[in-house]
Amino acid sequence: MLVTESVLCVRCLGTFSFGAGRAWNSGPAFKRGREFLEYLVSYPRAAASREVLVGAFWPALDAESALHRLHLAAAGARAALRALSPELDGIRCNGGAYAWRPGIVIDSDVELLLGASRGTSIADMERAAASYSGEFLAGEEAEWMYPLRVRCANAYAIILERLAEDQARRAQWGAALEYALRLVETDRAHEGATRLAMRALGAMGRRGAALAVYDALAAYLQRHLMLQPSAETCALRGAIIAGDA
Repeated sequence: MLVTESVLCVRCLGTFSFGAGRAWNSGPAFKRGREFLEYLVSYPRAAASREVLVGAFWPALDAESALHRLHLAAAGARAALRALSPELDGIRCNGGAYAWRPGIVIDSDVELLLGASRGTSIADMERAAASYSGEFLAGEEAEWMYPLRVRCANAYAIILERLAEDQARRAQWGAALEYALRLVETDRAHEGATRLAMRALGAMGRRGAALAVYDALAAYLQRHLMLQPSAETCALRGAIIAGDA
């Protein structure tokens, strides 16, 4: 039997939203199904048991009250999807576990980000970096979100570093600087990113700016970690001062 596919586009990096075609929706209120939707789109190929969902959403509630809330959350999520498109009524419950029915394809910015960080395609990395709008489910707090939030932050840092290095190898110093500075913004103590930014600025003839980037790193390391920049970073600073970088 032929299964017709319906694509649900999801944004979880930054503010949560979902859509089909050109329509985007932030979903139902948090307690009426949005977190339920967020969980299912975050693990699109897995079935989530009632026990797992109750433990993630309401660990302190008694079983009866938690299951009642879960039923309401699932109903709210289904209603939000149907309001967007009747074709997206795709959440099923089978054997006490919730999952997407066959034919529902989740097109997620998280999947793009994680996939690009594991691969070697520069084009995929550029797409992932361009689509990044903030940390995973920014502004929302729940324990189940934290591991994915860390994974996404790490994947974003990997992508920025690889893109900066790729641009530097091709002597595209403006683009290399942009990616390096974005990485410094995400991790102020990242010496590799700082060196890339310093190299790019030095190559562009902006030695003062390169040294300012070094000074910012040194101040941050001293203030927050009681450390000094590494020998490699110090050597690059010396080369920039001497005009050899």
